[in-house]
Amino acid sequence: MNKITEKQMVRDLEASANLLKQIRTPKKGWVKQIRDILNMPTRVLAKKCGLARSTVSRLEQSEQNKSITLNSLERLAAGLNCDVRYMLVPREPINQYVRKKAIETARKEMLKVSHTMSLEDQKTSEQKLNEQIEDLADDLLNKKSRMIWENE
Repeated sequence: MNKITEKQMVRDLEASANLLKQIRTPKKGWVKQIRDILNMPTRVLAKKCGLARSTVSRLEQSEQNKSITLNSLERLAAGLNCDVRYMLVPREPINQYVRKKAIETARKEMLKVSHTMSLEDQKTSEQKLNEQIEDLADDLLNKKSRMIWENE
């Protein structure tokens, strides 16, 4: 993925995350909720989807239990004249999350070095150590190092 596309994706994810934080999944699931709003009987949705009525009820229950497949959800959504939009919503801004992980990795690496230096009576100040951690984190981010995920 090129840098421009990646930046656009990050912006889109953050905008979507902000919007989706305001939307709560209905307790009874989207299919049942929308079917109820449409006042559409289960048998009608079943017919539109080419399914048995009992299958629609079971699928509504599986959506509520978060065990429905995307294929089944798409089939029911089509019967409700809806589309399914599947996405992952970051819990925090992606750049912030990646920076936090880079700092954690850099801190672990620098503390190893700091410990060795203190054994040799060459300990650096806390401020200098924090500057080195920030520098190493920046370096990891600039190089897009996968090392930041190695300690997971």
